[in-house]
Amino acid sequence: MEQIDKYASEEMRDALKRLGEWDKKEGKELEEDELSIKAEELKRKLDAGDKKADQIDLARRRVSFYFSSILQLKRHNYGNKHFLQGYDIRGTRRMLDIVLSLHKQKDTTQDKAGYRTLERDFAELVDWLDVRKEGLPNE
Repeated sequence: MEQIDKYASEEMRDALKRLGEWDKKEGKELEEDELSIKAEELKRKLDAGDKKADQIDLARRRVSFYFSSILQLKRHNYGNKHFLQGYDIRGTRRMLDIVLSLHKQKDTTQDKAGYRTLERDFAELVDWLDVRKEGLPNE
């Protein structure tokens, strides 16, 4: 239940909203190459101390940590189909794509293994969410 409360929190709502807004160009989601370019721009702004870039990075960390903790619950068999009823799988997948793009730009050369681990973990999470969601009743 704690994870559901975290997902429903104002902080998470703001983080998801901030990343969703950052992911837009003329009201549409960025293409993969645009997402990568925008992530590079954000990295430069972060390095320059831009406060808005810091807010986006905070949102990235919050969303990344949240979904990483969901994966840990899954690995320890704490997830069930009712736990997932509130999740929009497509939206979750997009948020993970955004987080990964931002994380990739933020990583230093010595932490590329950290990015690859996060990428693998998020792929596992999305696969699990897809499978679990299939078993839910259509409402």
